[in-house]
Amino acid sequence: MSSSFLATTALDEFWNKDADRILFLGTWCLRFDSRHRWKTLRYEVLPSPWNDRRRFYEAAAYVDELGERLLPPLARYLNSVHGEQRSDRYWRILVGVWLMHAVHAAYDRYVLLSEAIGSTEVNTIGLDRSDYRVPTTTVDHHAALKNDLYNLQLFTQILEAKGYEFPRRKASSPPPPHALYRRSPLKRVVVSSVEGLARLGERLLEKPGRIAFYSSYGSWSAELRILLQSGFGVIPMHPPAVEIEREPVFDSRRLGLADLPASSPFERILVSLLPQLFPTIFLEGYRELVSSCAAPSVGGVASVSGWYFEEHVKCRAAILADRGAKIFALQHGGGYGIYRVAPAERYEKRLCDRFLVWGWAADDPKVRNAPGGRLSEIAKHQITTASASRNRSVLFVPTAHPRYLYRFHSSPVGSQWTEYFD
Repeated sequence: MSSSFLATTALDEFWNKDADRILFLGTWCLRFDSRHRWKTLRYEVLPSPWNDRRRFYEAAAYVDELGERLLPPLARYLNSVHGEQRSDRYWRILVGVWLMHAVHAAYDRYVLLSEAIGSTEVNTIGLDRSDYRVPTTTVDHHAALKNDLYNLQLFTQILEAKGYEFPRRKASSPPPPHALYRRSPLKRVVVSSVEGLARLGERLLEKPGRIAFYSSYGSWSAELRILLQSGFGVIPMHPPAVEIEREPVFDSRRLGLADLPASSPFERILVSLLPQLFPTIFLEGYRELVSSCAAPSVGGVASVSGWYFEEHVKCRAAILADRGAKIFALQHGGGYGIYRVAPAERYEKRLCDRFLVWGWAADDPKVRNAPGGRLSEIAKHQITTASASRNRSVLFVPTAHPRYLYRFHSSPVGSQWTEYFD
């Protein structure tokens, strides 16, 4: 019986082009800008298991339940290694987005590999361990999930954890640089000015119950209007953009992550990968992060987009929530209230006391309708009928997501994007 070669990513240096047949794990392997490297090969693209919608919905429910099950023991572990007594909610705000994406992506890669190697004899080439990387921040992990080299690392680690032996190879190009959330120089100037007004407002008007509004997702002029029209009751805030890059230290603290409870083959593989998956900012850089996030006690913390990739927003909000501050999440994007599977919406709703959304609140007492700030600003600049009639061109705006699944949600994922573009 001849074996097939399994290509897991678009990195063709890790393909065996002389194989009788190449099985591509998904269409993400076949980059259009590299078609000269694969169009003459004898290959087959494996079907996506998520085309079975029942199976997709079951997977989405499973990874959500698993993430909720992992959070409490992870919170206890982090409290132990950092000498803290923080609530589960504190750690949800701080590491919840990373945990969501880590669980969703790992399960997808695990199922893809299980399907590929379950029906036929295959061989592959993995990534050399010396090229493994550990993400520094939440945004770094999220960015890594979009690139081929980090996904090759995940595929290699999962296959190894499943007990398979295969050759390894070093990458010809170094891993991409770590992704950090940085503001432009102009934005820093604007932020500094608004921060100055906010600090002045806090000093002059020590109102009980004032709201700290982080990452409003609006223009600086809109933030200024909020500040003034609320009588300094709602204060736009911008935490310091301190960039914390720490190297991972594989000591007992990091290696102990692999001892979290697990009750299935996948879960045991997932927790075994945690020492490589867990961002350094929450372990080696944790003390520096917390020390840079000192914040005055306030009645509430609000944010539109800060719950995802701005570590200082999340850290300050987590600290203030543990002091009793109310948490207000404001909808920042589409799909909310519409998607059948919406883990981002579910995540924000779980962490907050009140969720302000764009018109779909219904009877949920935790959810309230409110105008979308960015949308309201856009509405002020509508094209007039006269100018529209003079414009004979049409702007077609499609959408796109990363080639690799990073979240189970009601949108094309993985190979399904090929059908969308068709």
